[in-house]
This record gives sequence, C-alpha cells and structure tokens, in this order.
Amino acid sequence: MVTPKERDDAIFWGVIAFVVLVGAIVWLGNDAGWWTFNFPFWPIIIAWVAFAILVSAIRKIRSREAKV
Repeated sequence: MVTPKERDDAIFWGVIAFVVLVGAIVWLGNDAGWWTFNFPFWPIIIAWVAFAILVSAIRKIRSREAKV
C-alpha cells in the first residue's frame, strides 16, 4: 500500500522529471536546428518547480490537519 507521503513524493519528482525532460527537448531542438525557438524557458522551469514545491507543501499541511 502506498502512503500519502510516498504518493506526494512520487508526484513531486514526476513533475520535476517532466519539466527537466521538456527543457532538455527544447534545448536539444534549438541546438540541432530543428526549430528556431528563441524563448528563454528557464523562468518557466523555475516557475514549475516552485509550483510543484508549493503544491507539495500544501498537501503536507492538509494531511497533517486531517490527522488532528
């Protein structure tokens, strides 16, 4: 049985892995000349990571409140 903490950790790291993968594909596409996508994606990656951390923290707080 998966505990809520394990599930939250899996979701968090899944989001991180997805963002890194998308960033790598965009970077590779730029370097390989597949497209001329000249958009700074680092702010988007930072925003997604911050969002994932925020959601994880909110879920932890809610799970602690539910136990009380």
